[in-house]
Parts: sequence; structure tokens; C-alpha cells
Amino acid sequence: MVLGPSVTTGGANVYWTYDSYTTGVPPYEVTVPGGSAHQMAPSRLGAIVDGVGVILNAIVSFFKGLISVFSLIGASMQFLSVVWTVIPSVLLVFGAAGIGVVVVLHMVGR
Repeated sequence: MVLGPSVTTGGANVYWTYDSYTTGVPPYEVTVPGGSAHQMAPSRLGAIVDGVGVILNAIVSFFKGLISVFSLIGASMQFLSVVWTVIPSVLLVFGAAGIGVVVVLHMVGR
């Protein structure tokens, strides 16, 4: 249980619990020391702030994902451009080596 800010009422400290989003239990007001804990109605302002936070988090996550996708596409395009510039020289080396092996084997077979 996470205790929120303390408020002094009648000589007793009152703490608000913030674990309603993890347990599904509405927030409680806990009076310390002694006294009874009674259930309080959820705050509309808190719900609105939570909703705005969720929406802003979704927007930020969307744009972070979009940037990640475009950076991956850019990296793959760079990889493909390197591959397309290197493939002809690699094929030339393997082709020359293959021709050399065929010539050597042909000469050995004579």
C-alpha cells in the first residue's frame, strides 16, 4: 500500500492510499493512530487527470513507435544499398576463383 500526502484533521494524521489502480479497490482514507478507516468516493478530478495521462502516454508511445519503425526502415535501406554495391565485387571474386579452380583441375587432369 502506498500512502499519499498527510492531512491533519482533529489531531490525527489522515493518509490517502494510492493502490486502487493495482488492486481494483477504491481508495481509502486511513486515520493514524487509532480511529476507523472508512471508504471515500473516488475523485472525479483524479479520474480526469488519469484519463488525460493515459491519452498523452498513448500519443507519445505511438510517435515513439513510428520513429522506431522509420529508423528500422532507414537502417534496412542502408544495409540493402551496401549489399547491392558489394555483391558485384563478391560475385567477381567467386567467379574468378571458380574459373581458376576449373582451369587448374583441367590442367591437372591432362
